[in-house]
Amino acid sequence: MWDEHPVAVAFGLTCWGVNTMSYMYGTMAYSNPYYAGPVTGTSVDYSQPQITVQQTVTSATEPAPGDIPDAGLQAFEKARSAFYSGAYDEALRMTGEALQHMPHDAVVQEFRALVLFASQRYSEAAAVLHSILAVGPGWDWTTMSQLYPGVDVYSAQLKALETWTKDNPALPDGHFVLAYHYMTCGHRDEAVEQLRFVTKALPDDTVSVRLLNLLTGDAPPASDTSTEAPDRKKPASDPALTVEQLLGVWRAGDAGSEFTLTLQEDGRFEWTFSNHGKPQSVVGVFAVDHSTLAMEPDAGGVMLAELRLDGTRLTFEQVGTEPAGNALIFNRQ
Repeated sequence: MWDEHPVAVAFGLTCWGVNTMSYMYGTMAYSNPYYAGPVTGTSVDYSQPQITVQQTVTSATEPAPGDIPDAGLQAFEKARSAFYSGAYDEALRMTGEALQHMPHDAVVQEFRALVLFASQRYSEAAAVLHSILAVGPGWDWTTMSQLYPGVDVYSAQLKALETWTKDNPALPDGHFVLAYHYMTCGHRDEAVEQLRFVTKALPDDTVSVRLLNLLTGDAPPASDTSTEAPDRKKPASDPALTVEQLLGVWRAGDAGSEFTLTLQEDGRFEWTFSNHGKPQSVVGVFAVDHSTLAMEPDAGGVMLAELRLDGTRLTFEQVGTEPAGNALIFNRQ
């Protein structure tokens, strides 16, 4: 599909980027099958995808950007030290303290899931990981291994999870966490095996379905209409649009889900949406290339959409989403 969207390639957009933007802009619903209530030690709502940014630096002794609280960095450094020494209860406590200062930090969030894994609290680890993997691919082995004093420590913890999963074969929690760790270690086939179990047990888990499709390269199943690829035209087949044609305020949606897009002369945009009475907004900069609108939020990431303009009617179809019939129809205000 990406061959049909050269702008996506130019921005380096991936399926993960599409998912992130879908949640950030309110164009995709999310459900965490492992979330059963607040995770111990933090008030973070894992029933929602963690639209996170990487704030942490390698060490609390390094210069920190001005928007990162020193108290949060110090707490995270203590959490890492405690984890390295095997004091997992202390690591979990200090991670919770760090999240009070940096609730949207991708590194701290994923580290919390690792502490829960090491503590054999797999159901809670699954809840945290699911909300993270909904919007990002997770760590690689190089990153994770640096948090351990030796590979043998991690291997023992992974073995414990494998044993727990065998002893509790009907519970998808362990299979999901195990799939994440196999992906981190580069064990693709083993990860696929675990994800096949999860998607069979939880067929509505779109995060696991997308992970499985990413690993296998398989097309989504035809019965899953939420992930069927639409029949798209190449951008070159759509009329070229100019920024001047698109400036102004556009509105779409209904009483249950309303969207407003404002494109300004200074190159800034504001996207607001209301989902059952809960208003949210995203702001940033935008650019137009042929029939493609690129919006980069101040928080990071890129939303790409193919546009078709017909008078005061603007069809907005996010790149990578499906089915095609889910395009937003905006009207100029």
